[in-house]
Amino acid sequence: MVCGVLSAAPAVRAAPSRGEIHAVFWSAEADERPLADNFFRCLTRGTSFSGGWSGEFGMPTVVYDGSVVLPGTTPARLSLGALAQLLIQAFDKGELPAPVSGVANEYISFTPSTSIVGNLCTGPTAGCGEHNWRNTYKGVSFDVASVPLGKCNCHNMWDSESKKTTEVAEHETGEGLARLAGAGFETGDRCELLKENLTCCGNSYQVQQLAGARGATSCEPINSSGNPAACMADAPADAGGQDSGTSPADARRPSGASSDGSSGGPASDGAPSGTVYSDASPGTSIGAPGANGGSGAVADAGVGGKEGGVPGAPAAAPGMNGGCACRTVAHAGADRSELPEGALAAIGGLAFLIARRRRRSTGA
Repeated sequence: MVCGVLSAAPAVRAAPSRGEIHAVFWSAEADERPLADNFFRCLTRGTSFSGGWSGEFGMPTVVYDGSVVLPGTTPARLSLGALAQLLIQAFDKGELPAPVSGVANEYISFTPSTSIVGNLCTGPTAGCGEHNWRNTYKGVSFDVASVPLGKCNCHNMWDSESKKTTEVAEHETGEGLARLAGAGFETGDRCELLKENLTCCGNSYQVQQLAGARGATSCEPINSSGNPAACMADAPADAGGQDSGTSPADARRPSGASSDGSSGGPASDGAPSGTVYSDASPGTSIGAPGANGGSGAVADAGVGGKEGGVPGAPAAAPGMNGGCACRTVAHAGADRSELPEGALAAIGGLAFLIARRRRRSTGA
C-alpha cells in the first residue's frame, strides 16, 4: 500500500543578511527629517534593536541607510499601494536607493500632513500608521510604511508630535523587518501598551516594546546600550549641505540622498519596474481602540481603526493586521486563522492524557 503524504515540509527560507532602513520625505514637508535621522541612528546603533532583537529573526544587524527627500508632495488621498508605486517610480529614476537582494529592505514614508493614506489619522478611532510587506521591485521584496506627519488625531495619546513620530516609526519598522525575515505574526500589535524610552546622545525617544521570535505576545524591551557610535553624526550627504545629520556619500546613493549604503535603481523611461499587490496587499497598522485590526474590503485601506472595531465589518485581506498604539488588540486577516502560541502542544498533551486514562480503565 502506498502511503499518502499528509503534508509537505515547509520551504526553508534564508534569513536576510541584514535589515536596512530608509527614511523617505517629500520636499513639501520635511521638517522632521533631522528627528528621523537622529532617531534611526539611535535605534540601530545605540540600542538592542539591532543584533539583539533583530538577531532573533536571523538578522545579525539592522543599519540605517539615511534619509531621502523626494521632490514635491504626495496626493491628497492615496492608498498604501499607491504610495509604494511612488517609491517604485523613485527607484526607477535613481532618486531613492532600490531594494537589495538578500536584505530586509524597509522604507518608512513620512507622509506629508496634507495627504491621507487610506484612513490614517482621519479621526480619534482611525489608524495611526500602516505597513505593507509584500511589494517587489525587480524581483526583490521590500516593505513600505506610512508614518503621517503633523498632529495625527489618533486617540489623543501623545503629548508631543515627536513622540508620535518615533513610536509609530519604530512600530512599523519592527513589524516590516520581522515580516521580511519570515515572521508569521506582527511584532508590534500586542506590545503597544508597554512603552520604552531610548536615550542616545542626551536625547530621549519614545518607543514601545516589540515581540521577539517566540510569538506575538513575547514582548521584549528595546534597551539603550550607551554605544558612542549612536552619537556620531555622519557627514552631510548633499553638496549644498541639505541636511546636517546624514550619512557619508557612497557610489550607490542617488543624488540628494543620505545613505550608509544601498543599491540605487537604474533610471527608466518606461513604467515602474515593481509589483504592488494593490487589491490584496497585506498591510498592518497602528490602529484604533478595541479594534480587531481588520480592514475594509479594499486591502490598501487596511488601517485597523474604525472598520476593525465595528461588529459585522468586512474581514481583513490575508496578511493584514491592525493595532492600536494605545490599546492591546487582536490579530486579523491571515493571523486570525492561526492557532495561538502553544495551541498544538496543548492539544497533543490533552490527547495523550485521554489515551492514558482509557488504557487504565481497560487494564491495558
